[in-house]
Amino acid sequence: MSKSSIHPSEIEDFENEIRRRGRAPDEFELTADDPELTTTQIQHVRGTVSVRNKKTGITRTYRYQRWVPDFIRDIDVSVF
Repeated sequence: MSKSSIHPSEIEDFENEIRRRGRAPDEFELTADDPELTTTQIQHVRGTVSVRNKKTGITRTYRYQRWVPDFIRDIDVSVF
């Protein structure tokens, strides 16, 4: 459960959107759940990504498939 389990292109998109809004990527901490192991296969779809503002402690959890656009919506309406 770490930033490293998130695809690099998604991290890049996330960081670019933060910078575009005059904020710094190091203001935030990312965590993602790892794929679930089953007896027959690895489930390739991750469930969630959490974004935490390090200064305020505000944390939001997003569905993995839509976490970047949903985070952008939240930062634009001042959730963070």
